[in-house]
Amino acid sequence: MFVFGRVFLLFLATIMMILSFSGQVTHNPNAVYLLRIIVYTCMLIFILTVFNYTLNKLLKRSALAMPGDYGREVGRQNIKYERSPLNHEQLLAYQKRLVAAVEEDKLFLDTSLSLSSLANHLKIPNHHLTQVFNMQLKQTFYQFINGCRVNYACKLLDNETLDMNLEELAEKSGFNAKVSFNRQFKQIKGCTPSEYRDRIKS
Repeated sequence: MFVFGRVFLLFLATIMMILSFSGQVTHNPNAVYLLRIIVYTCMLIFILTVFNYTLNKLLKRSALAMPGDYGREVGRQNIKYERSPLNHEQLLAYQKRLVAAVEEDKLFLDTSLSLSSLANHLKIPNHHLTQVFNMQLKQTFYQFINGCRVNYACKLLDNETLDMNLEELAEKSGFNAKVSFNRQFKQIKGCTPSEYRDRIKS
């Protein structure tokens, strides 16, 4: 479509140049007016063609995109895992074990939790656990754990009987520092913990 628009515009521009040098157009006001309409129409068609082409490209990219520029990395990982011995059922079983252990045992509250320590806890090889995050959850280890921590912090904030400052809230939610807590909270929830608390009270 884009190539057609360029060729079409070039073709009409050539015709315009031929007509303008022929002398027939310059002495005829109606012909000049008609020529202008043709040129403007061609320009409009060309602009719409370019816009359509660009929009389609952006839509294709956004369909494959994931939060934090992780989409391209996952795409590369998917190719890498084509030869993996794990089938879909095994990945799904690992995913259920992972989610159950993290949420029920609240492993995300451990500030020193790492991919290796989580793999040891689940008795799953590191590379298999990484494949579960990439293929099943479409997240990194840190994105998943921070999401659990932020959701837990929201539950604490929803409990009006609890009165704690943000430093205590960050620590109780599994974050090492208030700065990282605020950053992750805003990235996931779209507001700061303070703003979230104010919304609950209002």
